[in-house]
Formats: sequence, structure tokens, C-alpha cells
Amino acid sequence: MKKLTTSILLLTATGLSLFAQNPKREMRAAWLHTVNFSTWVSEVRVPACNGSNEAEREAARTIQKNAIIAYFDTFKAANLNAVFFHVRTTCDAFYKSKYEPWSHFLSTERGADPGWDPLEFAIEEAHKRGMELHAWLNPYRISFGEAQSVAATSPTDYVNTHPEWVLAYNDHVKILNPGLPEVTERIADVVEDIITRYNVDGITLDDYFYADNQRGLDNYPGKYFYLDTALYIAYKAENPNSQLSQGDWRRENCNKMVKAIYDRIQSIKPYVIFGMSPAGVAKGGAAALGIEPPAVRAGDWQYEQIYCNPLAWLVDGSVDYISPQIYWTTTHETAPYGPLSKWWSQVCKMYNVYFYPSHSFNTSPEEIGIQIDLNREYDELNAPGVVVWSGQNLLRGGHVPYLAGNQFKYKALPPAVHWKQADEQGMVDNLTLSGQTLSWTYGKENVRYAVYAIPSSQINDTEAFSNPEYLLGISYGKQFTLPAEIIATHHIAVSVLDRYGNESLPARTKSWATSAL
Repeated sequence: MKKLTTSILLLTATGLSLFAQNPKREMRAAWLHTVNFSTWVSEVRVPACNGSNEAEREAARTIQKNAIIAYFDTFKAANLNAVFFHVRTTCDAFYKSKYEPWSHFLSTERGADPGWDPLEFAIEEAHKRGMELHAWLNPYRISFGEAQSVAATSPTDYVNTHPEWVLAYNDHVKILNPGLPEVTERIADVVEDIITRYNVDGITLDDYFYADNQRGLDNYPGKYFYLDTALYIAYKAENPNSQLSQGDWRRENCNKMVKAIYDRIQSIKPYVIFGMSPAGVAKGGAAALGIEPPAVRAGDWQYEQIYCNPLAWLVDGSVDYISPQIYWTTTHETAPYGPLSKWWSQVCKMYNVYFYPSHSFNTSPEEIGIQIDLNREYDELNAPGVVVWSGQNLLRGGHVPYLAGNQFKYKALPPAVHWKQADEQGMVDNLTLSGQTLSWTYGKENVRYAVYAIPSSQINDTEAFSNPEYLLGISYGKQFTLPAEIIATHHIAVSVLDRYGNESLPARTKSWATSAL
């Protein structure tokens, strides 16, 4: 089980008050989905080379890039600090994959090179704005509807290269078979490919496991057991003492996949944080783990229909955070937001796993503000979080000005991953100001920097660096553009943030009382 260091549990009374209002540490992310010709590209795809000219292709690429830029500018205006960018939707890729074809949601032909790398571009643009970029993957889904079944036509797709890996529910709904060790290994390989070649800050997966409740299918639980009964019987033959039912076996297959990803990340880049986003209600399997289920009337379809047991991931320590999709309002009759947020906070505290709930922004800004306040009130690890579903919805309904003026009035650093081994960082040197450009030097690479502006009247405030009001932002490089209006009236400071989020003491343009970070 993970163990948090003592520092995460300590806050002064002043710091606690600030934390409750606008915490200095908070995950603030947005899901940006790319599946199903979504609005991120306004249904514009890059034409395949055959029959198109380069001018047409470049025009489509420009539209796609500008869409990412527009979303990221919006996220920055809302004081978000992370983006969950959809890079693998249907065993495809929005990046140069070693294993899988370019997505047909990106190019007009699945497998056709679009002439640019969306993941590389998104990382650069996110980091330019001081935001983390988490690569978001769907683990098993191959195709999920008639319009998307083009996936089966690509010669490099698994339905053609590894048909024995595929569970076909019908002609249009297909997934990789979670019961095959080769499938688990391939998904871990895909993750390794991404984190090895791209400078991502995190990996996240959402709630696509077995497809028994997929739209377009009969939702009768267990109807599709026949698809993998032979594999289950073979498992029972190899493990005659196993008491797992076929449903439990399926859930254990998914648990093994989650653990395989976590272990692979830890072996390569343990600072890349790993999270899962299951459905918002988790009752099934709770009693067997000694956990009291949430006191809401809503059922738990994920346990019985897609064979997912997110509580097992907490117990097993195979995630750094969990982001349940609590997509209901505080007044919902069967799944009210408040009790679910409180329950998840308590359960995550038991296993020292961060809780970053996903919220549906298809509601009023005021309702979202209430939900964020509840997250902060119920948080038990000093690591609150908000994940916006979706980035597209954030552009509607006045959410950005409301959040920027209220719950997200000030910027925030993502919570630090305190429980992993990290090298101690020192202080930056040679702080220099040229016009509005602040620059510095530092001897180590693979770090970030937090930049502060302290009013001259507050230079002796020992809590200055606990106050989010003074945080200007994060830089992935060794320079930062300062607002012109503060240069003459504020003292500037820069601290080192390692990739786990741990913060060093700041170097300052002028001296004042040392502050505990």
C-alpha cells in the first residue's frame, strides 16, 4: 500500500483557510475527446494522399491544430492545469504508434498518415501554457457502431492481424478480449510506446471494458457470456481450485490489465501518473472488500455489465488517482453528487489514492461551483481535484468566466505525488529580467518551475508561498513572461517542481522571511 509522507498531512490554520477557498494544490483537468468525428475538429479530417493535393491536406491540418489551440487557450483562461487528451479511441492512434494505425477520426482513411502528430503538438501547446498533458486511452474498444466499423477494413487492425484476440458482439461492436494475456501485454506495450517516446505527464483510461452494455446491444446482463465461455472453461481447467465465477473472472482480467499498465509505467517513468475513470457509482464487490457501499439508490451497472471493479484497483494500489464519473447534480434523486463525492473521498483516503472526480459541465456554472466546494470540503488527502466532462462543454454556458471569478480565481499546482522516491531539488540561479521576460538557470533537466509574484507590502509574510493568489503559473522551460503591471510593485520568485510535483525552496529577486512550501 502506498504511504504518504508526513508533509502531505500537515497544514497551518492559515493554510487550511486558504486551501478551503482556493487551494494552491488542486488537479484541474478537462477531457478533450477525439472520437466519433467530435467537435474538436468540427468533423474535418485530413484527406488521404490518394486523390488529394497537399494544399487540401495542409488546410485540414491547420483547422485541427487551431482547434487544439482554441481549446487550450480556453482551459488556461479557466485556470485549469491539465488536459486529458484522447489519443487512442478504437485501437487506433493520434500519434506515431509502433503498434496501431492512424485513427480514421483524424484522417479520411484509417492508417493514412495525416502529416502531423497531434499528441506531440498537444504536449507542446499544453506545456507552453503551463498545463500537464495526460494521454487518454480506451483499452479494449475496436469498433462500437455501424458508422465506426470502418476500423475493421484496415489491413493493420487487430481484426485482420490478430482475429483470435477479438470478441465480436456483432458486425459493428468489437473489443479486444480481456481474457487473453497477449491482449493485456499489448495494451501495456502501447502505454510503454507512448511514455517512452512522448513527454506526457500522465496516462488515463476511462470506462470501456467488456461491451455487454454497449449502445446497440441488448443490455441483458450475461447475454454475451457465450463469447468467452471456452476461454473461461480453459482457465478453470488450469486453475481447478479457483472459485471465480465467469463474471468475477472477467473483472479479474480487467484488474490484471490495470495492474500491468501501472507496473510498466513504474518500471520506465514512475513520475508519469496513472489514473482510471470508472462510472460514478461503485457498489458491486464492495462488501467482499470490507467497504461499505455508497448510500445512494442508483445501481452499479459497471460491475454486472462491463465487469469492472474499480474498488479492487484502490485495494491493489494499481492507480495513482481515480476519477469517477459523477455526472449527476447535487439534487439528483438516485445518485446525488454530494454523498457520492463524500463516499469516494473516504474510500480513497483508506488506500491513499487521490480522488479527482469527473463532473458533467452540461449544467449551470453555479451547480458546478457547488460541486467543487463539496470536493474541497470532503477531501481527506489535501489533494482535491476537478475533471471537466468535457472540454467541449466548458466552452458553453458561461463556465469559464464563472470559474475564473470564483472557485478557480487563482491558479493552482497539481497535487504532488509524495509517496514515490524522488531526487531532492535545489534552487534556481541567475534570475534575470529583460523587459517582461524572466529567465534563470538550473543544472538539472526534466523539471518544471513555479513562478510567484509577491507584493512588496507582503515580503515578510511567512505564508506567502502558501497563498495561491501569488502564483503566476508553471513553466516547463527556463523563462516566463511576467505581466507588465506587476514588475515595479512585486518581488518575483521561482521554485523547482520535479515531475512528481514536489516543490523546492524558491529563489527570489529580493530576500524576505523563509516560507514553508
